[in-house]
Amino acid sequence: MTLLSQKGYTLVETMTVMAIMASLSAVGLTTFSTQRAHHHLTDASRQVISDLRLVRQRAITEGVAGPVLFDPDGRKYVLPGLGERTLPPQVRFGLREEVPALADAVRPDDGISFRENALTFQPNGTITGLGGAVYLIHDSVQNEAVAVSVITTGRVKIRRWNGNAWR
Repeated sequence: MTLLSQKGYTLVETMTVMAIMASLSAVGLTTFSTQRAHHHLTDASRQVISDLRLVRQRAITEGVAGPVLFDPDGRKYVLPGLGERTLPPQVRFGLREEVPALADAVRPDDGISFRENALTFQPNGTITGLGGAVYLIHDSVQNEAVAVSVITTGRVKIRRWNGNAWR
C-alpha cells in the first residue's frame, strides 16, 4: 500500500539546506570577528586619546608636569598619578610594514615616536620636546591602524589608516 500524501523532506534537500546554512554562518562569523577587532582597536585608541587629554588637563589645572610612559612590550602605558592602562587583547603598539608613518614623522620601530617612549605635558599645556605619535594595530586586522598624535602645543589628535591614507 502506497501513501501518496506523505509530507517530508528528502535527504538531499536536507543536506542542501544544511550546506547553505553553514556557508551563511561562516560568512557571518568572519564579518563579526572583523568588526569585533575593529571595535577593539577603536576603543583602545579612544582610551589613549582620552587619557592623554586628561593628563594634559591635570597638568594645566594642578600645575604639575609628569610623564606618560609607554611600554610597547607590555602593551601598556602609565599615567602620572592615575596608574597603568593595558591595551585590549590583540591590540598592540606598532605599525605594519605596508602602513606609512604620519606625514613629516619618523617611523618608530616600536610604534611610539616620542623620545624614550615618554610624553610630558607642561603646566601651560604644551609638551616637552617635539611632537610624536602612538600607533596602534590589531593582530587580526591587516589594513587598519590608528595614530594618536600630539604636537608641541599639546593638541592631541587621532587619525585612522584606511588602507590608502591617514584620515
